[in-house]
Amino acid sequence: MKFVPKAVLTITFVAAASLAAAFVGGISLAAPNNPPPPSPDPVPPGLPIDSGILMLIVAAAGLGIYKIYQSKYRKAPR
Repeated sequence: MKFVPKAVLTITFVAAASLAAAFVGGISLAAPNNPPPPSPDPVPPGLPIDSGILMLIVAAAGLGIYKIYQSKYRKAPR
């Protein structure tokens, strides 16, 4: 796996975190002044999984896998 510079990871993480925060906060990026229409179906019992929470889980899993591979294939100091 190719090494990715820390600046690229930081910019990607900040962008993903801000987008996930917007999703979790319920902010509509398409129409910020209009509330979303109510759902016609009743909400099923249990915890509804929001797309922002799913994005955070996927981003955390991706970052964890990257860190594992980065530490696994780290070059020995000369």
